[in-house]
Amino acid sequence: MELSKSKAALKMARAGFRDLELNLTACVSPASGSSSVSGSQYKVLEALKQFEKLYLQLRREENQGLKGRAYATARNCIKAAMILRREGKWINTDQHIGNVSGIEIGAKFQFRAELAVVGLHHQLFRGISYARFGSKTYAISIVDSGRYENVTKSSDVFIYTGEGGNPNVTNKKPRDQKMVMGNLALKNNMVDNFPVRVIHCRKTLKAFDTLGINNGKGLAYVYDGLYTVVGCWEVRDQLGKLAFKFEMKRLVE
Repeated sequence: MELSKSKAALKMARAGFRDLELNLTACVSPASGSSSVSGSQYKVLEALKQFEKLYLQLRREENQGLKGRAYATARNCIKAAMILRREGKWINTDQHIGNVSGIEIGAKFQFRAELAVVGLHHQLFRGISYARFGSKTYAISIVDSGRYENVTKSSDVFIYTGEGGNPNVTNKKPRDQKMVMGNLALKNNMVDNFPVRVIHCRKTLKAFDTLGINNGKGLAYVYDGLYTVVGCWEVRDQLGKLAFKFEMKRLVE
């Protein structure tokens, strides 16, 4: 009975990835509505297919109990991404400010690890991905994961909470955030008026539930385009700790 359930789950997983591929293809297709896929879009789809194949292999080994109990509790999506990285199969690995070739606004991803595989957000765990350009660091992309006290003001404006000090993320005691690393980089974007890629973690269609992503909560990571940082200030959060708030406004091209 348990074996049949495992097989059924894997069948559903494959179906879910097919839905994901069709959805992503629609998102990366030209705005004209053409079904053609460019070279850069094809690379994105191929990278996701490789991730899919490896993820399903790890799931299969987990269900067969080949690696033991400890392996069964591992995050196979992260394992799959790290294996692909070691094999040099991540794409769009250059650190640059702006959109990523082959990924249109509205593209959806089931796993956060996929964002790193395709080069949309280079950090597997941290919410702010940044790099040094000249004498300063600048934020390249941010993920609004829902684990911080972020506030949506309108369809084009939201308040993003800086990184660090959140016990919901680190499982440690709450502490003050510091104006270093990603927080400093994001502030530099505001000072020098550089845009940043924004990815939101959102509730999505039933098709994304088939893989049990995010413990079956039906979430997806959605690329929302480029935003500018138009404000930065300090507050005391619900735990009384210092936190940085950044006002993000959609960049109208």
